[in-house]
Amino acid sequence: MVVDTKKSVLVVDDYPSMRHLIKSILHQLGFAHVMEADDGDTAVRLLEDNHRIDLIISDWNMPKMSGLERWWAA
Repeated sequence: MVVDTKKSVLVVDDYPSMRHLIKSILHQLGFAHVMEADDGDTAVRLLEDNHRIDLIISDWNMPKMSGLERWWAA
């Protein structure tokens, strides 16, 4: 399987250690454009600020806004 590692990825998790672990794995796989957010609110702001995000890896259960909450409400 061919993976385009030029795609940008957003990692959303309320635990810094988990974000760090996921980002580290993505970098090992060759992804250079990895952004992070510590909750759903921050992730939505990044998306609304016209950051081009091709893939979102999100925790499901977070304070403020879950990984699904915004999209179910839309």
